[in-house]
Amino acid sequence: MNQSIDKEAIRSRIQKGIDEMPSMSPAVEHIIEMANDLTSTPKDLLDVIKTDPVLTTKILRLVNSAYFSLNSKIASLNRALVLLGFNTIKNIALSTEFVKVTEGSPHNKYFSYRDLWEHLLAVGVVSKMVAKEVQKEQKSLEEFFIAGLVHDLGEFLIMRHAMIPELKLETPMDLVTFARQSENSLFVGGQCGWLDQMLIVNSKDGQLTKIDYADNGIQHFESKLPESWQFVAINTNVPHVLAESDYNHRVEELTLALNFLSSHFNKAIGSPTLCLDCINTLITKLDPTAESLGFPESLSDMQVFKDEKHCDISDEEITQISNQVEAYYNIPDLPEHKGKSNKESFAILLKRVRHQKMSSLIVPMAGEAALKGDADLFGLLLDLEGRSLRMSGDFQITGDNGAQDALLDECYKAAKALDIKVHGRMLGGGGGGNVLLFANKENNELYEEWKKSAMEGYNNWAEKSFPGKGIRASVIEPVISAGAELL
Repeated sequence: MNQSIDKEAIRSRIQKGIDEMPSMSPAVEHIIEMANDLTSTPKDLLDVIKTDPVLTTKILRLVNSAYFSLNSKIASLNRALVLLGFNTIKNIALSTEFVKVTEGSPHNKYFSYRDLWEHLLAVGVVSKMVAKEVQKEQKSLEEFFIAGLVHDLGEFLIMRHAMIPELKLETPMDLVTFARQSENSLFVGGQCGWLDQMLIVNSKDGQLTKIDYADNGIQHFESKLPESWQFVAINTNVPHVLAESDYNHRVEELTLALNFLSSHFNKAIGSPTLCLDCINTLITKLDPTAESLGFPESLSDMQVFKDEKHCDISDEEITQISNQVEAYYNIPDLPEHKGKSNKESFAILLKRVRHQKMSSLIVPMAGEAALKGDADLFGLLLDLEGRSLRMSGDFQITGDNGAQDALLDECYKAAKALDIKVHGRMLGGGGGGNVLLFANKENNELYEEWKKSAMEGYNNWAEKSFPGKGIRASVIEPVISAGAELL
């Protein structure tokens, strides 16, 4: 998406649109003049309207519509004026003339001219009512109606003259692409990938969604997780701005790491293409103090993890990569890399790669666990992903303000005290927002007590960390539902 804005070009198009807007008929121009002339009479109004047969016909058609619900058909302007009054007829004349402006406007399925005019008329009427309530002079009440009537004509101008061109969204992938481009724009400032948008667009009610990035293939399946387990989203209610979170930094770090490795191996390298043992070996070679990530004992015998335990990069090549990092790698100007050596900085990048690698292993396994109804395995994998996202983990995305980590800690603490099973991870781009929990609610009384205790613990933490801000956690119990769709 082109993120540059040519302000002069926009001004020029707006002015061109104004110049090309249809002019009002002489009759309506006279009516507007009469609105500000206290000496004008009903007869003056009738004389002006009668000079415009089209306007006369439109007024009579509207007067006889269901809106006014008159007992008998009105065939003359004189009769309409007696029944409805001077100001009503004048306002009808103005309104019907404004509607004429839309005639011949290009069709746009994302914008309703009818809805716009209904809005303009409503604002005109309400403006007059408000003016009357605050006891404005009677002679100025009609000016408030006219002001309300024309206040949003700029919206029509924008749509009529293609200031915002009609979106060409024919397929779900078109909508995904548009959403991603919008989030990547300078206005939003988030450097998101495709996953969230693809899930939102392709989700189906009551089903989980499987995405194959190789061909953007979508599959749906029904979760067999027991009904005694409940997904719970708890909001930290700490202000959350994606563009100000560390998510953009992580995108930059991953790009730097994979570009550097691709250059070394002379082929495209992605996080999933490296085995986990190779990533661990590289990290500890560059930074001996770094932790080598392992697996929970209960998972170590699974074949998917056994396949990751054999590094296929020789010790000689590991040393060669280390030397290239020392010689050619440029440390990024990011907070996490301040004061780090080349090797220490690149080891941080590799931790981001390791997180992506782990996700590529964990997510498919979690899907299989949901399909088989294995809540314990699903929860364990959720915890494993969650630990990597925390500020003490590989991806460090939950934010320096500590809100998401604190909320997760309180959830685990309350679960341990009440002896119920709870698993979880953060949601969103970090720095605030929600955490997602997966809790056993077989004993509903304990489950409710757990939610209450966890939120009380977090609220106490929030009051100490953000005194006087009134930050309190709130709970949502989500269900698996359909996502966005093309209208």
